[in-house]
Amino acid sequence: MIEEESQKLTELPANPPTVKPLEYVEPEDGRQIFYCNNHQVGWTAHDIRLLFGELVEITETSVEIEQRVQVTMSWLQAKYLMRTLQERISAYERLNGEIKDVIVP
Repeated sequence: MIEEESQKLTELPANPPTVKPLEYVEPEDGRQIFYCNNHQVGWTAHDIRLLFGELVEITETSVEIEQRVQVTMSWLQAKYLMRTLQERISAYERLNGEIKDVIVP
């Protein structure tokens, strides 16, 4: 019984589903572009929220960050994003050396 169950799990289906190519389409009114040098993260049990902002002013008493955009995604999509970023950062560092933390005066 256990061997039969194990074999069922490892067998490929006779007609595997076809993978359809992705088509990326830009909206008619164009794509919005944002610069980010600051981020915050919020989350729930169902998804994760990324807030992207830009540091716009530093004074003697404060640091002003303008929050520009919020992206909310599923945990699964966040994991895919993490993998993609890890791959791209590793490739960049192989070519250019380690990215080091910046110390803001």
